Amino acid sequence: MEMVRIHRLSARYHLPPSREQERERLDRILRGVLDEALERALERAGVSPYEEVCIRRLHVPVRLRLSLADSALTLTWSLALSDSILQARNGEYVPNVVRYHSVAHALFDMATGVATNRFERAWAWRLARVWRGSESPSASEAAAALVSALLEEPALIAPLLAALAALAARNAPAAVFAGLLCRLSAAQWLELARAALHAAGVPTAMIEAAAAPGIVEVIRQAQRMLEVSALARALAAAPQVLLNALELRRAFAALIALEQDPAVLRPFARARTLVSALSDAMHPATFRVPVMPPPPLLDAAQEPPAYLNDDASTAGLRGKAREPPAFLNDDAPAAVTRRALTRFGGLLFLLHLIEALGLPEEILAHSARRPFRWVLHQLALALVPVEPEDPAALAFAGLLPNAAPPTRDEESPTAAERAFIATLVERIQAALEERLEEKPVIAFVCQRAAEIVADPGWIEVRLSLNDVSTAIRRLGLDLDPGYVPWLGVVVRFIYE
Repeated sequence: MEMVRIHRLSARYHLPPSREQERERLDRILRGVLDEALERALERAGVSPYEEVCIRRLHVPVRLRLSLADSALTLTWSLALSDSILQARNGEYVPNVVRYHSVAHALFDMATGVATNRFERAWAWRLARVWRGSESPSASEAAAALVSALLEEPALIAPLLAALAALAARNAPAAVFAGLLCRLSAAQWLELARAALHAAGVPTAMIEAAAAPGIVEVIRQAQRMLEVSALARALAAAPQVLLNALELRRAFAALIALEQDPAVLRPFARARTLVSALSDAMHPATFRVPVMPPPPLLDAAQEPPAYLNDDASTAGLRGKAREPPAFLNDDAPAAVTRRALTRFGGLLFLLHLIEALGLPEEILAHSARRPFRWVLHQLALALVPVEPEDPAALAFAGLLPNAAPPTRDEESPTAAERAFIATLVERIQAALEERLEEKPVIAFVCQRAAEIVADPGWIEVRLSLNDVSTAIRRLGLDLDPGYVPWLGVVVRFIYE
């Protein structure tokens, strides 16, 4: 994987006249440093392959002893470069450095810039390869560049738009989502909605499809979505003329469904009914949603949850979860990255198995009256002994750390639902016991100290290299799942 991209490099040598012939040798060594050695040094230093560290300028003085072998000079040079990059990454050269934890973070920052007409970090967006516009674009050029970038990452469209909409509820310095509504045309919103649906494996025809007959349970489900959706709250506060067009209303309805519970759109007939119910409820003559308090913005400097404080298994991770957020200020990109510690990072290894067993389809068929995320969250709580707010249990349901647990607005499970969840646990356990000799098998797979690092639509599970298991690796359980359509997020596993 390509970790380092250098757009322009200038090397200046200070050589005594007697050593001028060494220039060719140094050029050859530098090419080797840039080709391989630097990437290896950054990887050893724990830089995530998905992180984007954008450095505008970097001056790296290094003293080389020409009497040493080429391999020694390569090592010295690569360490000097990697140390300088790490110092910049950790904040020593703030004016020239922008750090994005993922492509989702970079896209979020770019979208806030377009919405608020601020392009101070356009150079960083370009280095992160999410921006192709100029550093002072017109409103239409900026909107087109944003839409083009989002279309290249369609799985992130719905969660990113929801995160932008949530900013308005936090009294942010600018009404970010309102700015996007003003800048993007109806055709561009339709294009984004279709791309998001296609990425989730959902036919885009539901936006144009004729309204399906209403079903009481689906209408109730639509109302619940509207009550908790950040997108719905932002749209309810927007000029109602935006929702006059039925097709545009359906496009927003599809995005709200993808934000809230993407799995429910997999059966097309029910999905079409749900989108129609959402669209009907969003008619400008009657569209009202209650003002719900948004979840608290994560203070990454806070202490880990109480139930982790005395646990030695997470002691080595605690120093990572103290990076203070910068929220829409002039010097740093918008801080949406959330971090939290868990003892059960391996719980997300089961996502591969859940897919292989066909459990998402069974859950949708059996639990139509419940949100899909609620069922997954209940399954997580049944698999491992965690609190509902545990970041691994939330991530297992496609939710970011510090999100409201799905249990918050739902009734307790019925006896029939508890029995169904118990059946799912038994099937997962049986499948693991067929593949693994270790006992107890669920604890062996799931009980792994980890840090959950997440951006909208993007969840990383960061584990220690000491926890690599050949048995788990042999089964492919810790291979990156990538985009999981029924979760609506990208999931990555990183050992460091």
